[in-house]
Amino acid sequence: MAMCCFPTAKIIEKWYRRLNFPAKYDAEFYEALQTIEIPITTTIETYNPKETDGKRNLLSFLYMCEALEARYHEKGIPEAILLDTLGDLVRWTDIWSDLSGELFLGQLTWVSIPMKMEIFKLGRLQFCMQKIDCDVPKYGITDGEDIIGIHIPAGDPLTKEAAISSIEAAKVFFAK
Repeated sequence: MAMCCFPTAKIIEKWYRRLNFPAKYDAEFYEALQTIEIPITTTIETYNPKETDGKRNLLSFLYMCEALEARYHEKGIPEAILLDTLGDLVRWTDIWSDLSGELFLGQLTWVSIPMKMEIFKLGRLQFCMQKIDCDVPKYGITDGEDIIGIHIPAGDPLTKEAAISSIEAAKVFFAK
């Protein structure tokens, strides 16, 4: 493929490859990379969550992976957790591309969460810090307290062993 002249293109292509997007997207991806300019000022904080151009969304989120990697590195979070967590970009691209019939990233509210470091994939499960919206007297938890929420992403079957392993990894991860 001929390299694009846009300054962000090299970073976007790097993340497209690192996240192992399926080859079925290559032609559309490289065409979009040649024609859609993503400003170097693009950040998750400034990106329009209502953007309807699915290819622009994908390129933008891939570009934002570079800054996210730096934040993970600053916090000492292993690269494997970063790559597992960012697997959601591929998953949601698959879903939205199937729905739209072309390369497309939608569900920006959800895919923004990993980009803000608000959810982490640890083994089979995803974990996030959140506020509980009810009282759980049995465990001494009150409305508004911080808790660790668990999300079960689509993918491999969830076994008891995988769940226990993920929860144990979360205990270690969030203790740091």
